[in-house]
Amino acid sequence: MNNHSFKKKELKAEILAVSFSLLMAMILLILILLWYKWKKKKLKFREDFELPLFSLSTITRATNNFSVNNKIGEGGFGPVFTANLLE
Repeated sequence: MNNHSFKKKELKAEILAVSFSLLMAMILLILILLWYKWKKKKLKFREDFELPLFSLSTITRATNNFSVNNKIGEGGFGPVFTANLLE
């Protein structure tokens, strides 16, 4: 084996090592960015579902004292009423 072919193989090995390292760095960067985006979306998702709290008197007024006419169904936690909270 001559010196020239040894240097060629060594150069190929170096190019392969650098290419593989860059590929792994890019994959890691993409995974970090996706994780960050997912985390940010998860936090935003939580914020979107903050429900307002209403007093019993407000709910009683909005459902016309839980009138049968405002009952729209029955769920696992009891009757479900429609309410007009804009008045």
